[in-house]
Amino acid sequence: MIFLLIALAGNSNSSAGIDLSRTLHFAERLEQDGDYFRAITEYKRYWFYSQDRPDSIIYHIAGIYIKEDLPDNAVDILKYVKNKDSTYIRIYATSYFRAGDYGKARELWKDKTFTGLTYLYQRRFDKAGEYLGDIGRPDKKSPFLGAVFSIFPGGGKFYARRKFDGIMSLISVVSLGIPAYYAYTDTTANNKIKAYIYGGISLFFYLGNIYGGWIAVKVYNDKSEENFIHSVAVNIKWDY
Repeated sequence: MIFLLIALAGNSNSSAGIDLSRTLHFAERLEQDGDYFRAITEYKRYWFYSQDRPDSIIYHIAGIYIKEDLPDNAVDILKYVKNKDSTYIRIYATSYFRAGDYGKARELWKDKTFTGLTYLYQRRFDKAGEYLGDIGRPDKKSPFLGAVFSIFPGGGKFYARRKFDGIMSLISVVSLGIPAYYAYTDTTANNKIKAYIYGGISLFFYLGNIYGGWIAVKVYNDKSEENFIHSVAVNIKWDY
């Protein structure tokens, strides 16, 4: 179906013939200029009107889709490959890899390094190490300790190495807590009402600070894992 529009559009030209070399040259020029989607259309046109319908063009189109972060399109176009050889398996598996279907990717391609990378991107670091060697583990902190340290306002965010956020949490809680305290120590009825208002707001910010400390550590761990994955993938120097 993906070539139907090309076939219909080119039907009026089919009797007169199409200059395939010019079509291919035009597709290559568009790709060089960064006009990838028009380039894909011309590559498809070239493939459709070629007598042998070369698999190499399909692979090239799939490569552009992968580069443009459209792995599902790459999976779809690869269905037109005739020779299901090792090149097909590698590119097909890579498309699923880029689509985030790591289980399907390693099921298709039984390559040791590739299998290790699928586990790495699933954040199954011990399993990845079985295939990639001693890759170590990312630096991670305890979200529970992040919440505990936040008993002192901003402590959890300091623990997560977010000093500015920690200082802002401390200022927010203290700036509301001080007027609440002074209002509470004043025995007049009017200030008692203020004490409840300031105290309630201060408590809200204080509890939010504890929750924020837990979240800050979760964010820190996620970022640490992302950096670790990137570092390992770069060191492996495997092009996917």
